[in-house]
Amino acid sequence: MGDWGNHAWETDEGADWFGSPYMVPSQYGAELAALLRKSIEVLGHMIAPPSDDWAFLDLWEGDEAVKEDVSNQIAALQARLAQLS
Repeated sequence: MGDWGNHAWETDEGADWFGSPYMVPSQYGAELAALLRKSIEVLGHMIAPPSDDWAFLDLWEGDEAVKEDVSNQIAALQARLAQLS
């Protein structure tokens, strides 16, 4: 339990957020698009907090590698969202 690596998804909390956006049946495309947009928004707030209420970066002491990993996940989700259009 806890942290088992340096990547953002290698924690108990992170593992819940970082998954494959490709594992959804095509019949759920509309729902997937909405979920991808929301996920992109939340991940963006994790690395560019809109308020002091977002403490994700504090947990990682502003680690640049974590910011990069989250940015990579955002890019992957954006690419998948573009494929749905």
